[in-house]
Amino acid sequence: PEPALLKAILLNTAKDLGNPGPDYQFGFGIPDGVAAVRVIDEGHWRRAEIHSGQTIEFEVDIPGGAPALRAMLAWSDVPAPAGRQQQLMNDLDLRLVSPSGDTILPFRLDPRRPERNAERAENTLDNVEQVAVDVPLGGRWKIVISAKELIVGPQDFAISWTTAENPRPRCTT
Repeated sequence: PEPALLKAILLNTAKDLGNPGPDYQFGFGIPDGVAAVRVIDEGHWRRAEIHSGQTIEFEVDIPGGAPALRAMLAWSDVPAPAGRQQQLMNDLDLRLVSPSGDTILPFRLDPRRPERNAERAENTLDNVEQVAVDVPLGGRWKIVISAKELIVGPQDFAISWTTAENPRPRCTT
């Protein structure tokens, strides 16, 4: 499997540490190999290619009473040329749309305030985006990936999703 798929699965199934969601101290948390293998075995991942201006939707059925829904988008971005202000060359966007039509944005960290919790907003800095929902509504959800403008395209990407609980590990040392 390509690096983007491995990254999407490993980061999305990591046990969260520190601030809720990603943070500058712990990233996405401690990898959980058992949870990652479960996502692979259950087929809760996809790979695709996207072109500039394109939007791709994947539908997933989430059972009622699921403790959580976490979706992760990852791609291997091309290197930015020396001196370029914006380091992310190809900016993809992830959103979840609930069965009732609500749109949930991904987490975004503020590099100027690294101690703060991640907020829900469009992420234009990272080649990994995660959306998490506690106790999601049961039914058909949409995982929506869009590419407003690609500097170098088309862009391959991977997504993974899980409905597993994400409790904090008992020991974090």
